Amino acid sequence: MTENHLVVNEPRIGWLKDENSNALHSAVMLEDTSESIKLTVPLLSFDLLGTANSAYGYESWFTPSGIVVNGVPSKEGKCPKNLMFFDPGGTVVLVDCQTTRTSYRIGGGAGQGQIIANYAVLGGRTLKYGRINGMRTEIEGLLGWFGQSMGTVTRETDDQGRLVKSGFEFNHTDPMPISSSLNLSFVGDWSLRSNLHEGIVSGTESCYVETSVKRGRSWQEHLEAHEAIRDLLVVAMWQQVGFKSLAVYREDDLAALPNGVIMGKWKEVVTHRIARSVKGNISHTALLRYADLGPGGIRRWIKLRQMMPKMIGALVAIQDSNQLYLETLILNTSIALENLGFYLAKKKGTSQYLNKWGQLKTFRIGLELVRGTLPDAVLPDWDLWIDEAIDCYMGTKHSGRQVPDDLVRMNTWRQNVIVLRSWIARYLDLPEQTLLERLRLDALSRPYQAME
Repeated sequence: MTENHLVVNEPRIGWLKDENSNALHSAVMLEDTSESIKLTVPLLSFDLLGTANSAYGYESWFTPSGIVVNGVPSKEGKCPKNLMFFDPGGTVVLVDCQTTRTSYRIGGGAGQGQIIANYAVLGGRTLKYGRINGMRTEIEGLLGWFGQSMGTVTRETDDQGRLVKSGFEFNHTDPMPISSSLNLSFVGDWSLRSNLHEGIVSGTESCYVETSVKRGRSWQEHLEAHEAIRDLLVVAMWQQVGFKSLAVYREDDLAALPNGVIMGKWKEVVTHRIARSVKGNISHTALLRYADLGPGGIRRWIKLRQMMPKMIGALVAIQDSNQLYLETLILNTSIALENLGFYLAKKKGTSQYLNKWGQLKTFRIGLELVRGTLPDAVLPDWDLWIDEAIDCYMGTKHSGRQVPDDLVRMNTWRQNVIVLRSWIARYLDLPEQTLLERLRLDALSRPYQAME
């Protein structure tokens, strides 16, 4: 039996269904290109259709209004936001669709149009997936960062210390509520696998982030909560972190067995709108851990992220982008520091730090305000850092300013990140001594040095 998967660069040929039940179905091609979810629709040119408003297929979705064919002006159609693809493998609901390009053979005849969907819900059976009741994601490194296991290992030895019995068991645990907003929670799950041919018995444990509401919400509302947790892990561990999986459900697309058990509640989603797993080695040396924060600390983080999106966004973007230029690293971290300095200046509520337009008077003022919130031991030389941070930022921005050498700039952006992450840690009430101890083990603790 054909499985319902979207494999990169392996097109599926099937049929298309939209919200217009009277429209003729059309054979189409669905493909995950590794960059987008693309639907290719066959089209007929107007000379074959007879008029620009023919109901034969989906030509009107790709036709600008005002084109005159056989004396009849065309009326621009609109591609529905949600479409359903189906083939022997099953159904795929395409969410948030938009047309992108059209091509026709010169001289008339056949053509094709392309539609890009932001999300593909595998196994979805309704076109109402524009709003969803629940979302579940698995984030790289979350289980280790969370630090709470559902599994226990047992060992039994004889009088001579020889192992005579061993085993492991998983116990069901209730979801860990994090926030009442969209009922954000951490949910544990596990599975067992036995393969007698290979002589392998294994257990797998997972920790999911879940949001669930009675009345459907937009995808972006759900994603905002999940991305907040992902961003927290990026800041805490300072490495690239992605989503390993994403699934959603709608309450009107559930299947129940005769005994009332709901089957197939969560539908797997394919999308390129989120940071995907890089399948690398996740280090669990973290500046912040779940045990430091608890649900209250995570809620405080979510509020901080909403309050200072420019600062958090500029910082996280460094890990989300591969091989950034040194100039970009300087700009991103400096923008984040400038936003932090502005926040601290406004919090003081005086005109001492802001000009008549309500902006920071100087970048130096912002850096000094940040310095005043952190222990002296966070950096070896605060005065030198402030001078070099200003020289690097202004030298990168302004053509008339000299740019410091590469080694200075590399260590400046490194220390910029240390300062930003340290401020976030203290804002989330990490004890000062704990912060300093963990900074000594942090990935950014060692300065860059010139090669001899």
